[in-house]
Amino acid sequence: MINLSKMALGAGLLIALSACGSGVDKAKAEMTASCVSSGNGNLTEEECACITDEAFASLDADEQELMGATSSTEQGLSDAEVAASVGLEVSELRTRLGTVMRKISQNSFSSARNCIYR
Repeated sequence: MINLSKMALGAGLLIALSACGSGVDKAKAEMTASCVSSGNGNLTEEECACITDEAFASLDADEQELMGATSSTEQGLSDAEVAASVGLEVSELRTRLGTVMRKISQNSFSSARNCIYR
């Protein structure tokens, strides 16, 4: 039997989570930990690691690099400060991050289903 609430939770986490930390590997580790924590016992670490891996696999190298670069910035910075730290204009940063989140969102249910019901 398919547990739709568990799948929806995984998909929602995939959409909502943004990596925070320094670099892609640390961002992935922190996204996985956040998924487990936010899952309230409904998602295992293995399921969350799979969801994270699939989320990052849907991104090209530049998008992964952008996630790593933006996640390594200090907490509480303004959009302008984050954009400056990664060498982009604010509008370009917002556009590129929007593209990344749309990519992750488009594959969220299939990713969660693949990871939870394998």
